[in-house]
Amino acid sequence: MIPRFAKFLLVLFFVPYASGEVVSIDNRVEVVSEQISLGDIAQILPANAQLSGVPIGYAPYPGHYRWITKPDIQDYLHKWGFDGKVQVQMDDRVLITRESQQVEPEMIEAKVRQFLSSLNPEYEISIQQLQIPDDLFLPTGAVEVSVDSPSSVTRLNGLSLKLDFYSKGERLKSQWVRVHAVAEGPVVVTKKDVPYGQMLRPSDLEVEVRQFDRLDGFFAKETDVIGSVAKRSLREGEVLTGKDLKEAILVNRGDVVTLLARGPSFVVSALGKSRDSGGRGDSVMIENLDSRQLVHATVVGNKTVEVVVAGGAK
Repeated sequence: MIPRFAKFLLVLFFVPYASGEVVSIDNRVEVVSEQISLGDIAQILPANAQLSGVPIGYAPYPGHYRWITKPDIQDYLHKWGFDGKVQVQMDDRVLITRESQQVEPEMIEAKVRQFLSSLNPEYEISIQQLQIPDDLFLPTGAVEVSVDSPSSVTRLNGLSLKLDFYSKGERLKSQWVRVHAVAEGPVVVTKKDVPYGQMLRPSDLEVEVRQFDRLDGFFAKETDVIGSVAKRSLREGEVLTGKDLKEAILVNRGDVVTLLARGPSFVVSALGKSRDSGGRGDSVMIENLDSRQLVHATVVGNKTVEVVVAGGAK
């Protein structure tokens, strides 16, 4: 494909030139293309393809403008071999703008709302304020917008998001917006004061619907935290997060534990002595107090461990 300017050169060198043209330019012109030529801003009489194709640079970005002076036009004509042969009728300068569209705030808000809802489906997140620049202009045509997601989002109040605007797969512009939002949903809270180091029990907890401006690792169900240990003293009514709790040590080294041997259709229990400490799901070494055999078992409860026997008891 021959570039636009190359086509103009072919016309310039192989089409006989006719003199006496008049180039008339209004004091304000709106253009469509990113690259503009004289014919985009001027009326040329009589019509002349050579003059019309004289390149005069780039159009301003949508929402901006560019001034072109009469000496500028004369320089372009001189550069392409038309100096002294063309009459230019215009004011001292012409204001060039580009056809554009202002992005609808509703489109941006819908995309931001969709992104926020994806952060945690269990909570309803509502936008309190969305700060969008007033001068957000783009070229005309169909536009798509996407949120360039941060690696992690915890704060909803004063959250900065980068929006990317595309047309036909090509990115047109990136724009930062500032969002103030709140989330609402069920969270686990303390029903009473819980001292440091205490294991959480059902009687210590309840679920309430709360509103908050952070997504900080909240728990939606009591079963998510029962059996965990408070890493600090907790006050009544506190919303619990992962930072407040640690996994409880259910079996300590030296504890006498219940050793369960579980098969396809049976469960056998015995007493054992733990050689390790661990929390729920940890593997520990247990000495069977009857047989004195050592086995690897999984911690399943307070001072309770389990061995799964695939083929049954031996």
